[in-house]
Amino acid sequence: MDIKSHESEASNTACAYIENVRPQPPQNLTTKAEDARVNLSWDMPYSKNPINYYTIYRSTFYSENINDFTLLTVTADVNYTDKDVINGITYYYMLTATDTFNIESLRSNTASARPVAPPSAPELTGILINNNSLLTWTITNTGTDEIDYYLVYKATSSEGPFILVNTVSNTQVSYSEAIQRDINNIYYISAVAGNVTGVASNTVNVRCNSNAGNITLTAIVYDSKISLSWSLSITATGTYAVSGYNVYRKLKEETEYTKIATIYDGMFSGYEDTNVLNNVVYDYLVKEFDETGVEEIISNSISKRPRKLPYSPTLSLNIENENIILTWTKPDEGTDGIKNYNIYKSSGAGYYLLGNTTSQEFKDVEILSGYEYLYYVAAVSNFNEEGPRSNTVLAYLEYIPPSKPDLSAIGENQVVNLLWTVTPGTYTIAEYDIYRSTDAINYNLITTTAIQQYSDINLINGLPYYYYVEAKDYSGRISEQSNIVTATPLALPEPPIITSISTNDSPLIYLTWTCSPGTYAIEKYNIYRSTDGYGYINISQTANSDFNDFGVNQKRVYYYKLNAIDTNGNIGAFSQPISITVPCQVLPNPSWISATSEDSLVIIYWDASILGQNGITGFNIYRAELPSLNFQRINNQFVDNQPYWDYTAVNGVQYIYYVKSHNAFTCESSGSNVVIARPVSLPKGITLSAEVINEYVKLTWTTPVSGTDPVEYYNIYRATTEEKLNDETSLLNSVTATVYEDHNILETGLYYYKIQPITNKGDKGEFSNAVSVTMTSFVIPPSGVTLTATGLVEKIMLSWTYPKKGTYDIKYYFIARSTTPGNSLQEFLSTSDFNDLISNTMTIQFIDTNITPNVKYYYIIGTIDIYGNFNWSNTTSAYALSRFDTGISVEYKSGDLNLYTNSPYPQFRLYAGSRYDYNLNRIEIRYWYKYDCDTNGNTSPEQAIVDWAGIMPQGTNITNYTNSSIISGNFDAGQDRYLSITFSAAAGS
Repeated sequence: MDIKSHESEASNTACAYIENVRPQPPQNLTTKAEDARVNLSWDMPYSKNPINYYTIYRSTFYSENINDFTLLTVTADVNYTDKDVINGITYYYMLTATDTFNIESLRSNTASARPVAPPSAPELTGILINNNSLLTWTITNTGTDEIDYYLVYKATSSEGPFILVNTVSNTQVSYSEAIQRDINNIYYISAVAGNVTGVASNTVNVRCNSNAGNITLTAIVYDSKISLSWSLSITATGTYAVSGYNVYRKLKEETEYTKIATIYDGMFSGYEDTNVLNNVVYDYLVKEFDETGVEEIISNSISKRPRKLPYSPTLSLNIENENIILTWTKPDEGTDGIKNYNIYKSSGAGYYLLGNTTSQEFKDVEILSGYEYLYYVAAVSNFNEEGPRSNTVLAYLEYIPPSKPDLSAIGENQVVNLLWTVTPGTYTIAEYDIYRSTDAINYNLITTTAIQQYSDINLINGLPYYYYVEAKDYSGRISEQSNIVTATPLALPEPPIITSISTNDSPLIYLTWTCSPGTYAIEKYNIYRSTDGYGYINISQTANSDFNDFGVNQKRVYYYKLNAIDTNGNIGAFSQPISITVPCQVLPNPSWISATSEDSLVIIYWDASILGQNGITGFNIYRAELPSLNFQRINNQFVDNQPYWDYTAVNGVQYIYYVKSHNAFTCESSGSNVVIARPVSLPKGITLSAEVINEYVKLTWTTPVSGTDPVEYYNIYRATTEEKLNDETSLLNSVTATVYEDHNILETGLYYYKIQPITNKGDKGEFSNAVSVTMTSFVIPPSGVTLTATGLVEKIMLSWTYPKKGTYDIKYYFIARSTTPGNSLQEFLSTSDFNDLISNTMTIQFIDTNITPNVKYYYIIGTIDIYGNFNWSNTTSAYALSRFDTGISVEYKSGDLNLYTNSPYPQFRLYAGSRYDYNLNRIEIRYWYKYDCDTNGNTSPEQAIVDWAGIMPQGTNITNYTNSSIISGNFDAGQDRYLSITFSAAAGS
C-alpha cells in the first residue's frame, strides 16, 4: 500500500506449522549451601524449540508434589543464587523449563540444601617443648552449629602443600606431636561444625634447629691402650646447647658401633680406652649431643691397633778400609715384628736418616777424614713404626785423595769435547786443571773448571790435539794425572734445507732439499718421519736430494726432518722440521635422502649403494634445528647402512638433516641434499558414539589425548561399509566442535562413521573407533524447480518456479552455465566450461549479461536446503541477440520517484541496431502508465517535460528538438494513458 492507500496485487501465499512439543525437564539440578545463600545449577534440557526461561520453586519440607512448592523466581540462566534464606533451615528446590511457545516442561529432580554460618577462624599459638610442638587455640564464634571437631594441617613451607595430620575432638583446645629437626613445621587449624569447615586459623611455625659443625677425631696407640682426642668446630648454633659426647667403638670386621663412654661435659675432648687388646684393630667415632640428649654432630671415623713396639738395639762400630762398619744386636721384636732398621747420622748439625737395612750391619762410605761422626739405630716394625733408639756411638776417619780422572775426547767442527769421571777422596773435589799439546810432548794449562766436561773451541780442523786432566780437592791436594787422549776436530755436513714439500690424495708426500758438505763429501741422507712432531722414526736413506713417501694415509699430519752422513761416516745436524697434511680423497655423496617422522623419532633414509666405492666405509648423519643451520653430527656409533633412527629428536622441533659418506681415514664427502622433518606425538584416544534422531544422525566424541600440537579440527568420515571408511572419498565434513549432526542421509540403510583429529600443523591423529547406525528414515531434498531462459539483446533472462520443499527449509539457489549441452545430466555437469554464475541467491529471476551474442548457452538451477542437500532443475538454453541484428531498440530505467509530488522520472535510451542511420523525426517513444489520485480522490493537472536529450557518444544536445505530450485512453493491462516523446527534423539522425 502506498501513501495514498492504494493496494498492490496480493503476494504469493506461504504456510508454516509449529510442532508443539513439550521441552524435556531440566537435568541434574544440584545445590551448594553457603553462609546465608544457596547456589543452584542445572543442565539445559533437550527442547524442539528454544528455551525461553526457567521457573524455580522452593519449599521448606520435602514433597514430590510441585503444588507444595512456592514460586521463587524465573531466570534465563542455568544457575541461580538464592540469597533469601535463613541459616540452619533446610530448603528444597525444583524447577521447570518454558520454551518460546510458552510450553512448560515437567518438573526437574528435587535438590535440597541447608545454609549455615561456618565457624570463625581459631586463634592459634605454637611453642617447642623437648623436641615436640605444642599447639593451643581459642575460637570466638562456632557459627550456626556446635563444633564437632578440629582439623590440624601441617606443611614444611609457607607455600605448602598443607597436609591433614590429625583430627582433634571438640573437647580439646591443644595438640602436640614430635617434630623433625632443622625443617619448618608450619601449622594451621580449622573448626568443623555441622559438616561445614570454618575459616582457617593463622599459621604458626614450630622449629627445632640442630647444632651444626665438625668433630675432628685423632688417636695415639700404646701398649694395650688407645688415647682419643677431638676438637669441635660449630658452624651453626642450634636451639639447644652442646651438653656432651658419646664415644663409640667397634671391631674392624663388625658393622655396628657400640657406645663405650658418655662424657657429660661439652668442654672436655679426650678419652683413654684401656679395655683393648694388642694387635686388634678398633674403629672409633664420637657424637656430640645437646641438652635434650639428641645426638647431632658426628666425627670422622678412625681405625687404630694397640701394640708393643720393638725394643732398643745395642749399637757398636768398627773402621775397616777407611769405611765405618756399624753392627747391633737384635732387640725384642714387639707385637708386629721387625721390618728393618733405620740408621741415623750426625756430623754435629743434627741427625738425619742415613739409610736402612734388614740386616744387623751397615757400611757408611760417605765420610771425610779428620771429622767425627755420631750414629744411632732404631728398629722399624712391619707397620712402619719405629721403636726407641739405640745407644749412640762415635767414629773418626783419616784422609784419602781423589781418584785418577778417566778422560775421553770427541772432535767436531773446530771443537774438541772433553769428558771425564773421577771419585772424590776424603774431601769434595773443588776444580779440574786441563792441559793441551799439539805434539804430545809439550803440554800447557789451558783452563780450570769445576765441572767434569769442557769444550775446546776455535781449533784447526784436521790437526790432532792431545789432553790430560788433574783433580784438586778442597784441601788443595791434587790427584794423579789422568790418561792422555787425542782428538782431531773436523766440519760435519750442514743441516739440510728442505726446499719443498707437497702431497696429493694418492696418497703421496714428495720432499726436496739442499745441503752443504763439511770437511768431507756427503754420501747419503737419513729421512725421519713423525705423526706428532716428537717421536721421529728413521724411515729411509737416500743419496738423492728428493724423496717420495708412499707410506702415508689420508687426513693425517706428517712431520719430517733430515740429516746428512759424509764419506767418513760423520753425521751432521738435523734440518728444521717441516709438516704437511695429506688431503682426503674426494668421495661421492649419497644421491638422495628422505625422512619420516614419528613420536620422538625421525627415521632417515639415503642412497647407501655407494658403500665400498672409492673406499667408502660408512656414513655420518648431521642435524640442525631450524631456523638455525648449526649442524652437528648425531651418530656416535659407526653407521654402514640406512636407515638411521634418531631417538634424540624432540617432539615439536623442526630439524634439517643431511648425510655424508666417509672412508676409513674419517674423510667425508661434501654432503647429500637436505631433508626436513618434525617429530610429533599425534592426538589419539577419541571415543565416538552415534545416535539416530528421526531422519538424521547425531555424532558425539571425546576430546582426544593431546599430542605435540593442538587439534584444529576433526575430519568426519561416512561410508556404507566399514571397509570404505578407509577411502578418502568417504570424507563427509570437517568441524571444530566435538559434536556433529549428519542431515545429509538421502537413503535408508546401514551407515558407518569414524573421526580423525587434525592438528594446526596439518598432521593427522589416530582414528576414533568406528560406529554404525541403521537409518529407517531419510532426508528429502527440495525439488520441482522449472527453469526457463529468454534471449534478449545482449543478455539472457532466466526465471524459475518455486521448488517443492523437502525435509528442511530452502537456503538459496545457485545458477550454473555451459556452452556444451552434454548427452546426460552427468555429462552436462562435467563439461569443461561448466561454471557457477551465482552461488547464493534467494530470487527466482536472474539476467545474464556476461554473454556473447548469438552463442547458445545452457543453464541449470541448483536448490540448496539449510543442511546443503540439493536437487537440480531441468536444463534449458537460449542465446542473446546482437544490437546489430535488430532495428530500433529502447531501454528503460526508472528515475527518482518524488513521494510528495507522486511524479515519475523515467529515462530512455535508443539504439540503432543495424548499421544504418534513422531520422529521429520518424521515431516515437511511448510510456504507458495508470494515473493515480491523491489521498482524497482528487486529480491534479499533468505535464510532461524533457529534462535533457542528446546523441551519444558525442553528447550532442537535442533537448530543444524534442516534443512531449500525455495521451489519455483505455489501453491493455489497465493503463489509462501514455507519455509520447517525438523529435523534430532538426534533431538529426
